[in-house]
Amino acid sequence: MFSALSLVAACSILTSSPAAGARASQDSPRVWTDFEIVGYDSYSREEIIQALPVKVGSAADLSFEQRDSWARALEEKLGFARVFLGNLRYVDGKSFLVVNVVEVGDEERMAYRDAPTGSVEIPAPVQRVYAELNKIWDDLFEQGTPPMETVTADYVDFSDPAMSRLAKELRDLAGPHREQLIRVVREDAQEIRRAEAASLLNWAGDPEASIHEVIRYLDDPSPTIRNNITRFMGHFLGSLRSETTRHAVLRELSRQVRRPSHGDRNKSLYGMLSIVESHPEDLSMLMQLAGDAIHQIAEQSILSNVQPPAAQLLEMAKAQESKASR
Repeated sequence: MFSALSLVAACSILTSSPAAGARASQDSPRVWTDFEIVGYDSYSREEIIQALPVKVGSAADLSFEQRDSWARALEEKLGFARVFLGNLRYVDGKSFLVVNVVEVGDEERMAYRDAPTGSVEIPAPVQRVYAELNKIWDDLFEQGTPPMETVTADYVDFSDPAMSRLAKELRDLAGPHREQLIRVVREDAQEIRRAEAASLLNWAGDPEASIHEVIRYLDDPSPTIRNNITRFMGHFLGSLRSETTRHAVLRELSRQVRRPSHGDRNKSLYGMLSIVESHPEDLSMLMQLAGDAIHQIAEQSILSNVQPPAAQLLEMAKAQESKASR
């Protein structure tokens, strides 16, 4: 079963756990569909594939021990500063080995804030309803029928009637504790609690204020927390009114898109799109901040939820430049 983080992390989580992410029937064994390799400059994609210990079509198994030993072997053989591996599984049965490369000289891509050391509780009634909501989500996801999301003015609703009822209840319960949830993200030592609090911001009301306060914690050392913060923000980025907040978000997303992880790339690219589609005047700023990273991702990624948004941002920038030059 999924953890309490599943509502906002499951759709694109990287893990070697067979229970995480969307998955196909257990009846058919998984094989590697292809390799998603991003972040390299010193070698070609083909050379990196040749250095991998697996081939397309071989069994898509990736234990924690294999993940770490394969990554260290690639670092030693090809001279990369770091390599991070993950297994990305889709509901249609496809499995991708994700190879995140950090070249020597690019180590700042792995710079994060120190993990907090405090203790801040999430109110028990909020946790109870959130757990009920997650239980239904898990069951529907296991059945291959995850619910559709509907974004209202200040919270996330669902097409499933039972989940919709709980979402409304959660909005009422979490709203008075919005600032406390942000404190959890900022201060609590427990990764799972920080991640849960970031998810709960979807139902805490006043999303623009929450985005303004929580955006600075996109440098959390936990990829799950970064994923949950960006997933929450993504629901509301298109409706941000404050230019100051929009630009702060773009600066942080421009850092996040360079992180060596699929979840960071995926969420930050869609967050960028949400902003510039609503505010095309912000596109030139975005390209100054992250144009090089977006170009690299558009050229190197093969995933349908990474390469297309990167390519779309580049097309938008090209069209805007062409229009300005007339």
